[in-house]
Amino acid sequence: MYAEIERLLLQVGSESGHDVVHSRMAPESASSTQSSRPAKRKRMLTGVQPLDIALGELNGDDAMISPMLELLGQPGSGKTQTLYRICASAALPETLGAGSSAVRLNGHGSHVLFVDVDGKSDMRLLCQYLRSLVRESVKSGCGGRQVNEQLLNEAVGSALDRIHVFSPETTQSLVATLAMLPRYAAQHGIEAAGCVLLVDGLGANFWFDKRSADNTWLRIKRATPMFRLQQLLVDTLQQVRRQMGCLCVVTSVLFLRSGAESALAKSASQESMGPSSQGSQGSQPGQRQHQQRAIEADGTVYRDHMIPRWQSVVSRSFVLESALCRDGPGTELRLTPVADGRGRQQPYRAYIGAQGLRAAPTQSEQ
Repeated sequence: MYAEIERLLLQVGSESGHDVVHSRMAPESASSTQSSRPAKRKRMLTGVQPLDIALGELNGDDAMISPMLELLGQPGSGKTQTLYRICASAALPETLGAGSSAVRLNGHGSHVLFVDVDGKSDMRLLCQYLRSLVRESVKSGCGGRQVNEQLLNEAVGSALDRIHVFSPETTQSLVATLAMLPRYAAQHGIEAAGCVLLVDGLGANFWFDKRSADNTWLRIKRATPMFRLQQLLVDTLQQVRRQMGCLCVVTSVLFLRSGAESALAKSASQESMGPSSQGSQGSQPGQRQHQQRAIEADGTVYRDHMIPRWQSVVSRSFVLESALCRDGPGTELRLTPVADGRGRQQPYRAYIGAQGLRAAPTQSEQ
């Protein structure tokens, strides 16, 4: 078993964001590294308003030590860009400079464990986003004062050093990557409770897993190989989240359309339901049964490709929708919480441009 895990780990690329960018930035001093480490179970702000509101509500529950947030959307809806904003809020230091000339960056100086499943992360773009965010914070906090390039490079360099990127190629290697994260954090001196775990593209290998499962024969037909693999993924992610006690944000693509769809999509949707969709066999009286979710995005209803038990692991879910801006370059992003009994809230509007994710101005600011 351990030999198989080691083989899967060979498929994973692990490096810091600083190494990916290959920039010549000044290294962070030991004193600043020690001071930037957050306290245990410190409340983490993501920089995205609806996510921060949800975290504020979840932090009121003592049992919710490590919340799990889910971002759902079609390809190109802005899920990875939203994760970049969370990276910036977590990894940037709290202040830039020292003494009376210090400028607040509203960062946390925390480590980020970025698991890139579908290979879409661009660390050079993230570096550009961090630099523009620091410049904007300095100009707004100091009345347009010129940014000290040396301090800017130190702040961005230290933030990139705290971003650790993992690139598993298959769902099996993703499970192995998640399982070794607590050991990785301990070996690199990362305070688990103070870091952020980001998983981008949870269902990126869905069709590959389905094709592999179709060629696998099981004696027990009630649980397909694909269903068992998703069970292992969900159990591992939940165990790692509880063990590390950190904030976890995952993104998942919507691609299984509900209603008039192909026979292949219908069979894939039924496989993700697992044994619970085969009737009441195996269910205990009074046990809560999770039904497959129907998620609406851009006027289209989609089926959830994850197993129903995944709903009990996720704390809150949000749907991302994007469209080209009518009044200028860039993309307009809408982020709406999935209905969970609290009523449908107003969507959060933001813009994605050359400088990354930016909140849309309010009517008083326009």
